[in-house]
Amino acid sequence: MAAEFAAAAAANTMGNLATEYASPYLSYFFRFGKIVDDFKNRRTELELKKDRVKNDVDEALTQTKVIEKDVVDWLTRAEKELGEAQSLQDEMERKKCFNWCPSWGWQYCLSKRVVKKTLYISQLLETCNFQRIGHRATLPGLEFISSKDFMSSESSISAFKEVMDALNNCDVNMIGLYGMGGVGKTTLAKEVGKQVKQLFDKVVIVTVSQAPNVNSIQDKIADFLDLVLEKKTIEGKAEQLWLRIKDVKNILIILDDVWEELDLKAIGIPFGDDHNGCKIFLTTRLQQVCTRMNCQKDVQLNILSEHEAWALFKDNAGLKDVPSPLNDVAKKVSGECKGLPLAIVTVGRALKDETLDGWKVVYQRLKDSRHMENQDVCGGIYNSLKISYDYLKTDSSRSCLLLCSLFPEDHEIRIEELIVYGIGQGIFDGVNLIEDARREMHVTITNLQKSGLLLKANDERLVKMHDVVRDFVHWMTSEGENTFMVKNGLKEWPKSRCYTAISLSKINVFPDKLEFPNLKTFLLDCDCDNDNESLTRVPSMFFKGMKVLNVLVLKRVFLSLEGLQFLTNLRTLHLEGCHLENASALGNLKELEILVIRYSDINKLPYELWELTTLRLLVIWNYSPVLIPRNLQPRLERLEELHLYPYIQRRVISLLKLCSSPHLTSLTLTVSSRRIPKSFAFPRLQSFIIIVNLVAEDVYNVYETNSVGYLTSRRILAISGFSLNAFKKLFWNVEELTLDNVMDYKDIVPSADQGGLNELTSFNIRDCKDLEYLIDTTQEQGPHSAAAFCNLVILTLTNMICLKELCHGRFPNGFLQKLEILTISECNNLIVAIPGLPNIKELSVEDCARLEVVFQINGRLHANEENQTSMLSSLTNLELDSLPELKHIWTGPPHLVKLQSLEVIRIASCDKLASLFPATIAQSLVHLEELHIHDCSELEHIITEAETDNNEIVSDTHLHSLCWPKLKTVHISCCPKLEYMFPNTSAQGLPCLELVEIIHSPQLKQVFNMASSEVSTYHLSLRKLRLVEISSKTLASLFPKSVAESLVQLEILQIDRCPLLEQIFSEMKVSTHHANPPGLKDLEVRNCHRLPILFSVPLTPCLVQLERLELENCTILEQIISNKGVGDDKVLKNPLCLSKLTTLKIIACPRLEYIFPGFVAERLPQLKVLHLEDLAQIEQVISPADDRDGDDILLKLPALQTLSVKNCPQLTSFIIQAQIKELYLSKLGNSNQLCISANCNQDYIAVGNYEEVFQVHGGYSFSSIKELHLEHLSKVHNIWRSDVAQVVTLENLTILEVNDCKRLRHIFSPTTARSLSQLVDLNITKCDELDQIIAEDEVCSSSNRYPNPISFPNLTTISVRFCKKLKSLSPLGSACCLSKLQSLRVQGNSKLEQVFEPEDEEEAIAEKEIKFDRLRLLSLEELPSLIDFCPMGYHFVLSDLNCLIVEECPKLTTGFFIDSEKYVHAKAKALQLLQEDLIGGSTSTPNVFHAENIYWFSSMSGVLPPYMEE
Repeated sequence: MAAEFAAAAAANTMGNLATEYASPYLSYFFRFGKIVDDFKNRRTELELKKDRVKNDVDEALTQTKVIEKDVVDWLTRAEKELGEAQSLQDEMERKKCFNWCPSWGWQYCLSKRVVKKTLYISQLLETCNFQRIGHRATLPGLEFISSKDFMSSESSISAFKEVMDALNNCDVNMIGLYGMGGVGKTTLAKEVGKQVKQLFDKVVIVTVSQAPNVNSIQDKIADFLDLVLEKKTIEGKAEQLWLRIKDVKNILIILDDVWEELDLKAIGIPFGDDHNGCKIFLTTRLQQVCTRMNCQKDVQLNILSEHEAWALFKDNAGLKDVPSPLNDVAKKVSGECKGLPLAIVTVGRALKDETLDGWKVVYQRLKDSRHMENQDVCGGIYNSLKISYDYLKTDSSRSCLLLCSLFPEDHEIRIEELIVYGIGQGIFDGVNLIEDARREMHVTITNLQKSGLLLKANDERLVKMHDVVRDFVHWMTSEGENTFMVKNGLKEWPKSRCYTAISLSKINVFPDKLEFPNLKTFLLDCDCDNDNESLTRVPSMFFKGMKVLNVLVLKRVFLSLEGLQFLTNLRTLHLEGCHLENASALGNLKELEILVIRYSDINKLPYELWELTTLRLLVIWNYSPVLIPRNLQPRLERLEELHLYPYIQRRVISLLKLCSSPHLTSLTLTVSSRRIPKSFAFPRLQSFIIIVNLVAEDVYNVYETNSVGYLTSRRILAISGFSLNAFKKLFWNVEELTLDNVMDYKDIVPSADQGGLNELTSFNIRDCKDLEYLIDTTQEQGPHSAAAFCNLVILTLTNMICLKELCHGRFPNGFLQKLEILTISECNNLIVAIPGLPNIKELSVEDCARLEVVFQINGRLHANEENQTSMLSSLTNLELDSLPELKHIWTGPPHLVKLQSLEVIRIASCDKLASLFPATIAQSLVHLEELHIHDCSELEHIITEAETDNNEIVSDTHLHSLCWPKLKTVHISCCPKLEYMFPNTSAQGLPCLELVEIIHSPQLKQVFNMASSEVSTYHLSLRKLRLVEISSKTLASLFPKSVAESLVQLEILQIDRCPLLEQIFSEMKVSTHHANPPGLKDLEVRNCHRLPILFSVPLTPCLVQLERLELENCTILEQIISNKGVGDDKVLKNPLCLSKLTTLKIIACPRLEYIFPGFVAERLPQLKVLHLEDLAQIEQVISPADDRDGDDILLKLPALQTLSVKNCPQLTSFIIQAQIKELYLSKLGNSNQLCISANCNQDYIAVGNYEEVFQVHGGYSFSSIKELHLEHLSKVHNIWRSDVAQVVTLENLTILEVNDCKRLRHIFSPTTARSLSQLVDLNITKCDELDQIIAEDEVCSSSNRYPNPISFPNLTTISVRFCKKLKSLSPLGSACCLSKLQSLRVQGNSKLEQVFEPEDEEEAIAEKEIKFDRLRLLSLEELPSLIDFCPMGYHFVLSDLNCLIVEECPKLTTGFFIDSEKYVHAKAKALQLLQEDLIGGSTSTPNVFHAENIYWFSSMSGVLPPYMEE
């Protein structure tokens, strides 16, 4: 042994020396043992890694993901290397003695092979850290998923083609598809809906049914359109739908299963002339429906041919396509299905795996069927379905199917209703407990769905029945022992006495008595679709002849419960929406097991209910309190389930007695803690919803849980302000827990519960101010230490002021391992939020004043390194808000964090956060779609350089390949220290980026990567970028050349407050085939003080799609498009340049000399708005050509509607050919500035700062102008030259503003004034020379020609202020026609004597009354010469006046008075004083009637004197 040891030691020593001083190949001889150990270790690592990757692949496959090719390739290579490694190890094991007694040659060769294999394995291990295993497979639209039972047949292909052709025909808007039930119309309609999504903006599908429910149809259409219907009536909903559908340019509405003519307008569907873009595609069994609906195209869907039917049947029956005796019989059975897809599928599935004899029996049954005496195909279909029905294995399945047929057509059936009705029918008589019956029903429904006789609904608590199957059941139960009657509406009650089940709806007439001696189930719903319809009363003797009735369901009836006294065998009673009388009669129902009362006006349960000793389930589900007798519970010894929701009266129920019921397993209760005894404890329950001191709406789970059913199997607790001791027996299986204001607990586990709450899935804690931890594992170890919160999915913590951390001490097993959603808010003592969690998907943390770290990655959560690598790998949404002390989002080894699932990041108001991601974490963000950062004052970097586990910065050259392939949106605002969006050259992979907004970030130097020379091979491509909004004080350049050339989809670019910006787009190559970027539609540039030009001519292709261009406060901007150094005439005369521009606004660009080069003059066909303001140096809109004078430039603007020219003192003349609607002129310095042309023959008006504003040339009409604003025109004497004023009409003018036109003498001529029928607002200010608004001399001269007074029928606002020479506003005749005047303000007109000037003073003897019925504001201020507002002989009645201001009007002789109805009256002073003299005999006269100011509002009293009638 010693010799062996010595030999080995010598060998190792020699090996070490050889490795150190000699060739490394010597180690093959002397370090063989270490080489083999390394090989085995690496092989073991590869096996483990391969198993992990294989497990990830299997998991991805279960999630319908497509496995990445590099993962599949790696697994293949790993399998190969492991196989070869095993062979190599087997060889070593056979010669293991050579390790100490070596054959040197063999050892050398083997060592070399082992080293090589170890190297290959190591390389595999280094390449196995996949960012993702698989990606989501492309899925069809959820709304239109083709049925797996649908097959392409000759009929379906032909029908599909006809429908598609009709949909593509613009002349066809109504298409009908008809065919027999079950032939596949609905499936084909869904296929059409899926295929035409590219053709229509919206595709809607809604089932109409045999008894259309308009409300339901409207709601379904609204769901597809994301429309919230606020109206409650059918008509109101129709109006909302009508408007919403008209907003959709192209929409297809599929109406499935139409049985009769449908009034589309009543539903709210516009089509035809009302909406040419709306097409209707309906399916129906009846061709005449297509005729009645005026379908322009009728398409028939026929049944399958023989070979198509066999192919479908064979697939569903699991038959092989080989000759056999069984297949021969199966083909005959398939033939009996008559080519109906539904029958083929159901029969095929029923006979799957059947023997040959079984097939023969089935065929003989089908062949010998005598249910139909003729060859009517429906008989064949029902016979086929009868086979499926007969093949149901249990009576409970058949009874459940029959029960489902009693519900309305296309109804989504509540499974809980099936359970309680099934118990009443005795379907589950062999089952002792209701909970067991519930499980049996779910199993039964699942089997029926598998057989094709029932369908799945969108909610697992609902089930549906195909209408053909429903018809089959009704056909089957039309005679025999089980005879059903199911009707929607009833003209006459049947005389037959044989029915065993009846289901009726929309019944409003009842006979006094009916004899149904065999009736066991009766469902009655009197809903008449009329909210105002009173409930129909059921006669008290109506049920006397139904003595064997077991199940009774009554909805929306007026009922005296005395009428139920005859139903001594009744087991289930369901009353919903009923008005109930004589509730004490319930005590007569001695066999009653289930009593359900929902939304019925019963306010007290009778004491007689205690006689129902067989009662097993009691449901009171009302929105108003119900009084329950104190001594009720002890007598209900068999009670299993009690559901009281949501209110019960005070002092009505004893919990001690309630919970003493020996069989109680399920409880729903809302209760005040004052009704819970101190020593009380709830018993163990299988299901419960218990709410203490909270309303149901505060516990959202309860509301959601019971939205479709009144019974549940949920386990929910919601407790506020009460000790948890009473609920400890419920903690073992509680699923959803809400704790509000629960004190005296420092932790939940173990203080409140030692079991760990391992069934809990949702936990909402708020205002529990003593709670410090969810769990404390530092206490004495007990049962709680094994596992805790291991199934929790949702955790919400709100206003937990003492909460320090989630777990104090070592994490227990499974702690938060399934947590997916975590919300933390207002937890001001929390410093570290959470550890790294493998399944967390959504995290929101806000308003935590002391929080410093969000994720603490310290290895406490898991015991081994393998699991740590998956921390946070499921996180999809991260929101951090108002965390003033937050310094780090995560601490710990960054290589343990993988954020490959993160999609949305929102960070706001985190004042101490300096960076977001270490580089190693940033590289894993392969699914990031949205990045939002707001108000982070210390944020310097989004991505920091790479760090080691010791937080040491290291170089990270692989950052050049950083790729965020799915990032779409970046929004950053108010980050004053942020310099770079990404580290230099790191943002190479942003292929999906669509929107970038970076505002109020003054230190931002660079947005998109400026590649340096050493990394010039990296080019950033932004081919999907659509919107960029930037604001930064330090940004010098926005788009580098390589980036600019990739901006093929950029539509909106907004730049503001970038004072150092020198260029937007770097010079780039001009493509002759397409523009770069061709999609730019909206460009705004503001407050950029180093930008000399906007575009060079080579970049004009960027302007092809430009619709809006706004420039403001660019102080050195000289040219918008610069053609400096360009000789390419083709580029200069690009016919598409600016061809789509609609809005151009340029403000405060003092160096700009012209707007566009000359080649643009005739290429602005869509320009609607032109606004030029504060352009000190601009001389011309278009730069003049060298060979022509600037005055000759014709700017053709056929679409121009708004023209605004303000403070452009150097602007010289240019001619505009347009019909303008809005015109703004202000501070025009030259005398020859602006011309507006009517058409191409040079008819135009010259507009400028002349003595006349408008000089009309040719035949120009002003009828298009709606708004006219004239300001600061110092030379203007008249708006229109006198020789044309008589022909100017302004019939569409609505707004006229004239301000600071100091030489203007009048506004209108009589001709013009008479055309102002649409004038709404008139505002005149600071016109010093204005003496008449309507020229006086012209009024006199035209009085004979125009005998009728000037009228302003739509004028609502008049404001005339600071016009020094104005003496009156208008003739009184026009005042009579101010029927809509609402506001009149006159101020600062020093010479104004009269507001309204009388037309003939000699006739002003008899008083005339003028009413201003809509005048609400009258203000007369600073009018020293004003004598009257109401002239002598007139009486103004201001019936709607709200505000009267008279200030500094010392000569005013008009008096203002108020009558008993609060009407204000205005009269001349002399008449009123005369009345006072006659009444009071006074001879004194006051100095001034209104020497004092008046400030009166309609709410005031005592300010105005009373009005005295003459």
